[in-house]
Amino acid sequence: MRWGLWSGGLDENYPYAGNVINKSDALGFFAPFTYAVAWHETIWGEMNGFWNAATVISDGPPAGYGIFQLTVPPVGYQGNWPIDNWQDPDTNTEFALVNYLIPDMRIWVSKFGLTGDSLVKCTAASFNAGLSAAEDGHEQGNVDLYDTDAYGMTVLKIYKQIAATGNPGTLN
Repeated sequence: MRWGLWSGGLDENYPYAGNVINKSDALGFFAPFTYAVAWHETIWGEMNGFWNAATVISDGPPAGYGIFQLTVPPVGYQGNWPIDNWQDPDTNTEFALVNYLIPDMRIWVSKFGLTGDSLVKCTAASFNAGLSAAEDGHEQGNVDLYDTDAYGMTVLKIYKQIAATGNPGTLN
């Protein structure tokens, strides 16, 4: 356990769990948290028959692509957008980790000293609203102020469910 977060225990039988575990482990990140974000973005919809999480494109603007609903390129990104092969769960997961989740979490730790539940909630909020907006909300006392439908709190609930049971249950 680092920064008060669980890195194991995710049930590999859930859709895309193997992709998320492999990419998270390879990058030294927290698979239960990564999966909680992907679950909230799209996997719950696949489990309920609404869409294929890997290939879903949400309405925009901006449109979101794949299991992490990648919507805008990160600052300084020079590649194609949407990213090449975005519908591949491994590619989508790695892009979300390398460009959003890992760097944002490091900022929440280094700048604000966050750990545990607060770290999960703030990193999730920044994934949804953008780091600057989430920081503004945090400084005003509500990190979810600028995200969609209490995104950070919802991902935290899903993460805690995964940490306790190995699966996200029916949460979304």
